[in-house]
Amino acid sequence: MKHLLTLIIVGLVFQGCGPSTQEELPDTQAAQESIAQEYSMMDDYHEIVRVIQLSPSETTALEQGFRKRESDLTQWLEGPKGQKLIELETKLREQTEAKDLSGVRATIAQAKPIRQEIVTMIKSSRTDLINSLGPERRLEWDAHLVSKKMLNLMQPLSLDAAQIADIQYAAVEELRIAQQKGESNPQAASYIELERWVEDNILDDPQYESYQPIKASKPMRSLNF
Repeated sequence: MKHLLTLIIVGLVFQGCGPSTQEELPDTQAAQESIAQEYSMMDDYHEIVRVIQLSPSETTALEQGFRKRESDLTQWLEGPKGQKLIELETKLREQTEAKDLSGVRATIAQAKPIRQEIVTMIKSSRTDLINSLGPERRLEWDAHLVSKKMLNLMQPLSLDAAQIADIQYAAVEELRIAQQKGESNPQAASYIELERWVEDNILDDPQYESYQPIKASKPMRSLNF
């Protein structure tokens, strides 16, 4: 499974039309850690169990679902398409080291549809597993992602435990309201309202002042959901 992450990482580093000059050939190792985290198999499961109070039966069912996903992806990797992608990954690494720009472009084009298939498979299976939690559990999980994003941004403010708990609780209520309103992107809409509420009710004056330049530096912070 580690090899699966590696071959996807290489493809994502080169995604799109590819580098236009030899100087733009990227260091694939530098990108490995962040992208591997995004596509890791069991991290979602452990985080869901940590933040949502699942019943024992829900926990067992969720774990079984994630392990099946891991098995399905491994089976794909060991099949003909997976082996072809590994072959192309090796070729791409060699071409990158040789700074063979035209070869890199050709290999990217050859690998792109195969790679897109496994990336889509990973994303859709993750979505299916989250949806299997049921509406209320899914609401709690999506609200967790909203509050997590905000708390990461507010990390320099040194929020205390009570402030963090209030933000996490309010995220659930704001997301519920956004869903009831039929917002096209409920998480983005709830983030905007949550941020306003936090600034008005949670942050003290020094924290508020410290947050303004942070907020200004991330104008698209509410859209990436």
